[in-house]
Amino acid sequence: MFLRDNELTRGGGRQDRARVLQLAKQQREARGRRKEETEAAKKLQAFVRGRLSARRLRNQNRADFDQKLGDISKLKTILQLSTMPLPYEALFELLRLLLSFYTGDAADSERQLHLSALFVDSLKAAPEGIKEETTQKSWQLRRLVDLCLQCRVATCSIVETDAAVGFSVVRLLTETLPDLKQYLLSEHLILWHPQQQMVKMLYVEMPRASVTQIARQGLVSARGQVPISSLASESPFCNALMDFMVHLLKTPYGILEAFVMEVFSVPLLNQVVAADYLLQFTDLCLWDSLLRAGLRLSVFDLPASPVNGIASEAWFLGNILWISERVEGKSDSIVLNEVHLITKLLQAVPPTTYAASGVAVAWTKETRDFEDFTKNVDLIHARSSDAYMCMLALFCMAHSHLLVVMDDEEMYELEYPLPLRQIERIVLALKRALHDAYWTHANLAPSTDSVAFGVFVVDMATRLMRLLYNRCSRQPFTNVTSWISADLDSNQLIEEVLQNTPRANKLIQSMPYLVPFPDRVKLFQRLIQADKAIHQSENCSVYRIRIHRGAILEDGLRKLNRIRTNLKKRINVVFVNSAGREEVGIDAGGLFKEFWLDLSTLAFDLQYGLFLTTHDQLLYPNPNSASGHFSREGDHLTLFQFVGRILGKALYEGIVVQPKFAHFFLSKLLHSFNQLNELPSLDPEIYKNLMFLKSYEGNVEDLGLTHTVVKEVFGEQKEIEIIPGGGDVPVTNRNKTRYIHLVANYYLNTQIREQCSAFRMGLSDLIDPRWLQMFNEPELQVLISGKSGKIDVDDLKANARYAGGYYALDKRVAWLWQALASFTPSEQASFLRFTTSCQRAPSLGFSSLTPQFCVQKIPIRSDDELLPSSSTCFNTLKLPTYSSYKVLRAKLLTSISSGAGFEMT
Repeated sequence: MFLRDNELTRGGGRQDRARVLQLAKQQREARGRRKEETEAAKKLQAFVRGRLSARRLRNQNRADFDQKLGDISKLKTILQLSTMPLPYEALFELLRLLLSFYTGDAADSERQLHLSALFVDSLKAAPEGIKEETTQKSWQLRRLVDLCLQCRVATCSIVETDAAVGFSVVRLLTETLPDLKQYLLSEHLILWHPQQQMVKMLYVEMPRASVTQIARQGLVSARGQVPISSLASESPFCNALMDFMVHLLKTPYGILEAFVMEVFSVPLLNQVVAADYLLQFTDLCLWDSLLRAGLRLSVFDLPASPVNGIASEAWFLGNILWISERVEGKSDSIVLNEVHLITKLLQAVPPTTYAASGVAVAWTKETRDFEDFTKNVDLIHARSSDAYMCMLALFCMAHSHLLVVMDDEEMYELEYPLPLRQIERIVLALKRALHDAYWTHANLAPSTDSVAFGVFVVDMATRLMRLLYNRCSRQPFTNVTSWISADLDSNQLIEEVLQNTPRANKLIQSMPYLVPFPDRVKLFQRLIQADKAIHQSENCSVYRIRIHRGAILEDGLRKLNRIRTNLKKRINVVFVNSAGREEVGIDAGGLFKEFWLDLSTLAFDLQYGLFLTTHDQLLYPNPNSASGHFSREGDHLTLFQFVGRILGKALYEGIVVQPKFAHFFLSKLLHSFNQLNELPSLDPEIYKNLMFLKSYEGNVEDLGLTHTVVKEVFGEQKEIEIIPGGGDVPVTNRNKTRYIHLVANYYLNTQIREQCSAFRMGLSDLIDPRWLQMFNEPELQVLISGKSGKIDVDDLKANARYAGGYYALDKRVAWLWQALASFTPSEQASFLRFTTSCQRAPSLGFSSLTPQFCVQKIPIRSDDELLPSSSTCFNTLKLPTYSSYKVLRAKLLTSISSGAGFEMT
């Protein structure tokens, strides 16, 4: 029943009208559903008819395709032809038929391979004919490439030679059609998962021209088009390429070495792709595969230089070094491959980029121009699009790595790879640029995208400067002033370090050598004073210990270990003499200094077996300390910790102690790891033999060496393997470089690792390791034991005061300075010990001696009445009024040579 609107107005109540409206609505909805169902039924019928028609069409096309392929095969048989090029129109018609029914099953894959073989015949016969393809034909060729790359061998009827045909057609097509090259790379980058024999053949068939150069061009163009700050997130092409590389490296059949070279020769790859993608290669398995690929590639067939003045080998080296620094837990074989690959690249890079085929001379201009450039350069805002900055970063990376393996003869005598005068100019230029980066532009946050590349350049330059400084501190090649920044206000820096400002902390940690040594010592003392204000305030407790003079080391070890966590507090010493009585005297600092000097002398005594001496009588830890005086396991390490605390407390209290350490041991304390060039300070003979092996031009195997060293323990020789199974691994020309560094590593690091670790642990209980890293090895030795040799009498005289009636022009005071100047260095050391408890002058001279040195007048009536005495607590010499210079000198020598204790002076 249909209702009209006017019917709703005729009679009836409100409820009737509502019922009528509801019925009308339901009728309209029913009509809508019936209409939708009718339309859906029509569409389904059309779809079914279409599917059936499409199936019939596919079947018909498949039959036509098979018939035409059969006719071609018959014709080839009749004409007895192995190959028969067909017109491209006929081939495209066959391709159209194939694409219309292709499902990817085994039969269709076989048909696709037969068609590919026909394309190969025609491309080889007339490649130019296919260049006039239309848009439709271009699409068909892309689909053919897709089918070739996605093909899977499903039946044994397709032999390997047939499968290779599909990849041959891809190679020929990409060589002929440039547009297809780009499509091949951009569309299939992520789809290529190396597996089975087919993909292995693809790598063999695909030349660099069709894949690798396109990849590299894409990277370089992306780098130029997208801002460096956002490139990692906005360039999926670059990131996908890294994923592709990972897939290649995981294949069991090897990889395309040329592809590795092309990709890793992109300038500063870590700035081109996202770090997460590039850091995938720090996986040990992938890193090993990458190194092996690099070793297999030919360094004589490389792409053109991406930046004027720098060859691709140099960028390859730089990228390899960048990843190498971030790979952890390397095995010996991986380290060996790294050494071989880096050496290979160093030797291959042309002299125009590398000086003497060694280190990149990263500037295309003269060094003089570089010096002018650094006067106003802002490293922190450096851009990777600036070729000059890229060259500077590469130079710093390569030179840093070379310094690790380069021996002193190469650098100082052969002046390889750069003349020393040029290295000095590099130091001056980088010093200026880095000073501005750390001090002037220090407020810029390192995480800011706009300075990300600049921070990278600064880090590389800082590392190079530190390595050069360490080399210079061991064997100078330039003046000390070359490292000091005249533009830096040391007093301001010291105040900012104490205030803990970020720029001051960063500069003093990264480039402490910019500050003169005396100012760094002042900073060191100020840092200790600030720490003492916490641990030695008036409210802090004072420890009192009784020490028997005949058992200083034993008493010290037993009693000080009880308060090891409180050694920073003030300690008062009471000596007990041989009769068992406490010596008279109040410790105001002098007795403690005397005890600590005696303790340090005994602790470093060779009789205890903790230390040995080098050829020049410098101390280093005994590798066989576990078999010595403290033979129980762990005892020797406990004592090494204790000895470390002795040295730490001496530095903390400003006490100059006697022991002098070998350079390599001081380097171990500062840097935790020693390199080959530290070996002469331990054993010059071993170093000489290793250098002979390095330059040996004959067959190293004839020497009969294996990866072992001979260690002598109490007269018994033991053979130690420096790698697992080293006794069975001969030293050859190929692995001799690695052997040399392994031997050096054993002597300088491995054999004393536990001892040095324990010593450093005890030292760090009192001295923050960061404080010590402000100094190089010779400076640290001066900080520990003061200035060696004859004392500066004029300096002591200028900083002396007088008491009891003496004055500067008194004749007996003049006799004192005359006598002191006539003493031998050992007699002068005894004089200092007698008056100050320390045998050497303070590192900053006598002006830093606290309290000030004092000469006090003691009136006497007869020369035989008294000997000179002292109060070491107050650095005071009590000098009687002798009648002549001769008497004064003799009496003074008698006193300082007696070695008496406090109560005897």
